[in-house]
Amino acid sequence: MNKKWTRKKVLLTVLGVAVSCLLLLFIIANIPWRTRIDLKMTCSQIAQDGTVLSTGETVKMTGWKQSYLFNRNGELVLESVMLPEFYTPASTHSDGPLVVAGIEPGPYAAFGYIWDTQDFRDIYISYEEDWKTCLISLDFGDYFYACSLDDSVPVSEITAIHKWMLD
Repeated sequence: MNKKWTRKKVLLTVLGVAVSCLLLLFIIANIPWRTRIDLKMTCSQIAQDGTVLSTGETVKMTGWKQSYLFNRNGELVLESVMLPEFYTPASTHSDGPLVVAGIEPGPYAAFGYIWDTQDFRDIYISYEEDWKTCLISLDFGDYFYACSLDDSVPVSEITAIHKWMLD
């Protein structure tokens, strides 16, 4: 009887530890890791065929990238987006952060809605994980902003990196 009771204790202890580990893994998997974004990028306005329409534009974005253990893409949470065509930073209608879903068709991508003081607009951002370059479009319109952090990446290279968005 003593041996039987000991086996039950060991089995219940092992089962309890296994369930606790699974619960802990579930909790850790759902805790976001945040990477702060505070960018001032030099951009060129380009047409869909890659023709440069203007250069020397500036795009400013602040917020963070939020990743999870089993979903490295996570989401992009932008507090403000300042595009050359806006007079004030764009935000959500409630002036809260803009949460755009992150996916991985190209390097990385985010899609969401911003408020430009007149109307809601769709915003599409294709970006490299280190934000060396990005390609931004509003409403998948006739032009894009091809941006780089240090202004050393040629527009042709930016369009090659983010080619999926131009197709």
